Amino acid sequence: MRRGTGLALALLGAACLGPPAHRAGEPVVGAAAADRSDGLERALAAARARAEALGRRGAPYSAEDGRGLLELALVDPDRFGADGAFRTRVLEILPRALPEGTPPELRDRVLYELAAGPGLTFEQSEALELAWGAARRSSAARETALAPGALAFPDELRDPISASLFSFPSGVVEPSEAAALLAAVREAAPERELVVLADLPLRGALEVGGSTRGVHWIETHGRPYSPWPRDPFSTARLPGGGLVLVERPDFQGGREGDRWLAREVVQNLPEELDRAWGGDGGVRWGAAPFPFHNGHVLMAGGAAWTSLHGLERRILAMTALERVPVESFGTVAGIDRYLAAARRVMDEMS
Repeated sequence: MRRGTGLALALLGAACLGPPAHRAGEPVVGAAAADRSDGLERALAAARARAEALGRRGAPYSAEDGRGLLELALVDPDRFGADGAFRTRVLEILPRALPEGTPPELRDRVLYELAAGPGLTFEQSEALELAWGAARRSSAARETALAPGALAFPDELRDPISASLFSFPSGVVEPSEAAALLAAVREAAPERELVVLADLPLRGALEVGGSTRGVHWIETHGRPYSPWPRDPFSTARLPGGGLVLVERPDFQGGREGDRWLAREVVQNLPEELDRAWGGDGGVRWGAAPFPFHNGHVLMAGGAAWTSLHGLERRILAMTALERVPVESFGTVAGIDRYLAAARRVMDEMS
């Protein structure tokens, strides 16, 4: 967080339980029973019993522990993924699948496996995380309308950086690389707050390697974020001074998960940072009225410097083009037409 303004976003054993009650991928109750409330309740009871047994056994918990428990809770995993109406019914009972007192490590294993399965909306998965005590707060309760001209953006050349935010998805970032980056930032800026979004495998590897000192963790529960948190949202101050994350309203192909990254930060930012940065209302978020690429924007000297690429999505929408008309750029007239659209987008953004 830039002092008084915004946020700097950087790039990057045990007792035997016996076999599971069913084979992976098979429903825990018969197909007909799964359509009845008593069948769903039996599946729910089986999942709770399994969770209690795993809790008594204790950590460590394996991927198979989490996967097996989730399969019980989903009743029929294949149908859960394919049948929207059935998925809705299961989601209604799923918050009760883990009994109170379930170890957080086991709960996070289940959530990590859930993210790898049928795609849930952010709202659906957040509701489950809140029910299971895996989220600090509801991001929906922190949404705010963004009034034009009311936001104060940081000056990236003048304002000192007091915090950096990193995203380390385990499928993209090696633990050794993450550890080296965190160590380098600590050495260069010992007083800077480090906030790291990471999933269970990556965080576990860093904890084993002793690379978690002074890090504020945000558990992503396996959501598919990219390692570039600067791109999908910007930071600003509301009129009252609280920090707001300005969310990009669309998303890039292949990086669809980044659409929720700002809400993930709001949902699980540590309490001390939430209060320090957001004031009494905490850190908030709001969707911008147009697409932007924050990795191509530099706020400096009272101006917003951006690349033409950063305007591309909005230019195409405004001109009803499917792609950038590069074949027309061999003429002055072709270039002028595209730049005229770019200027209209810049006026809109400003």
